[in-house]
Amino acid sequence: MKGVPITFRIRKSLSTKITWMNAGIILLIFISLIFATVSINYQLTLENEKQKMNVYISNTLSSIDNKLKDMGRVSLMTYSDEKNYNSYEYARQLESVEYLRKLYTSLITIREDINSVYLFDLDSLVFWQDNLDPSLRRDSDMTVFLKRMEEWEGKERSVSGCRLVVGVQPEFMRYSTRNMEDEYTRHCIYLVRAIRSFSPNEPIGHILLITTMENIREVLNEYLDEEVEYTLLTEEGDIVCDEDAEYLGKNIKDVSPEIYLRMNEDAGVFRERIRGKACLVTYQKSRYSGMILVTRRSVALIWKDAMRFIGITVAIFLVLLGLTVSLTFHGTRKMLRPLTMLTDSMAHFNQDDMGMRFAVASEDETGRLVASFNKMMDMINQLI
Repeated sequence: MKGVPITFRIRKSLSTKITWMNAGIILLIFISLIFATVSINYQLTLENEKQKMNVYISNTLSSIDNKLKDMGRVSLMTYSDEKNYNSYEYARQLESVEYLRKLYTSLITIREDINSVYLFDLDSLVFWQDNLDPSLRRDSDMTVFLKRMEEWEGKERSVSGCRLVVGVQPEFMRYSTRNMEDEYTRHCIYLVRAIRSFSPNEPIGHILLITTMENIREVLNEYLDEEVEYTLLTEEGDIVCDEDAEYLGKNIKDVSPEIYLRMNEDAGVFRERIRGKACLVTYQKSRYSGMILVTRRSVALIWKDAMRFIGITVAIFLVLLGLTVSLTFHGTRKMLRPLTMLTDSMAHFNQDDMGMRFAVASEDETGRLVASFNKMMDMINQLI
């Protein structure tokens, strides 16, 4: 009939309804706890990641600084006299070169991170010992390179008395290039130091020590996890080492200005989108060398670490939820069994059942209802 509302009722037992209600309440509570747990666990994972990266960066910078300190000590092994090297007779020059070769070969043999040693007077290259085995370009004009070294020596910060510069294998040593095809071998760190005479105390030459980026990369890979990306910078922002060889020798201002603009202190942590993905960026500056190590870890990986615990929690909850539903259903069904028997009997009641009575098994609501039914039947029999 029109105008009469139609009500659809789903017939379920009382024990089923109670079970589903309890399951729904438990599920709602669990979802709320999961959201709270995820938020708290992510923050704790994030803080743990920050602390861990600060320790890694500190240890890595310390190891790199120690390498540079040892290289700087080698630069102290220089000698001078009143005569210019070019004024020696040829036999004396050969004798001097052989002496220097033995000296520096022994020094860099025990220091595997030193690849090259170059000695200059004020006008030319006097001696070199290079593990990369390049060959001197005889027609090369070293005037420009000597000017550069003088400019480098004027920098304020020193590493064991040397000045640190990022560069490539010197252009005047380029006849042999078999070891320079690898960008991590071709790009180098220079340590430059002025050689001065004893009296009068004035510059008479330069010593140049070189270590390849490959040596630096080995240190970084030793201390940092595989999932952590890194960039090592000089104080001026020049990229010393990076996982991507394309960026070697470039300046962070040009490659990642978003990182450069956020590095306002000696150390810090921030989130930024780097090279197409959201990252947690941690950086720290060495007080000794001024070098800055920047590490990046994907936020997605941090979420993954945080969700490992949540996955275990969800699995445990599902097991507990199933167990709770089962126990609730069977427990409720057992408690409501007298009521079920009563309702079934009343549904099929006829005049032959006037003597029907039920045993009262409990003193709860169900027991009182059964007792009331028995009393009602007694009263009906008396009336009849």
